[in-house]
Amino acid sequence: MGRLIDADNLQFNGRNYNKSQMKAILDFIDSQPTAYDVDSVVKQLEKEKNPLYREDGSLMGERTVIKINKAIEIVKGGGVDG
Repeated sequence: MGRLIDADNLQFNGRNYNKSQMKAILDFIDSQPTAYDVDSVVKQLEKEKNPLYREDGSLMGERTVIKINKAIEIVKGGGVDG
């Protein structure tokens, strides 16, 4: 299994690359698929707290909690399709 890395804080200690090599390395990293999309996870969690309506169709309020199993499912999915 892979692991998440912080691509913005890569350490190249003791390695000397010229600008062209560094650009190629960083372009390669940037082209890799996202392993975890925090914005998408938050969006999915927000969607789960959808409005609640009365039987007559009037707005009762917004749900502020969701089932923990649903939240776990969303978080484990990482917001990434596939």
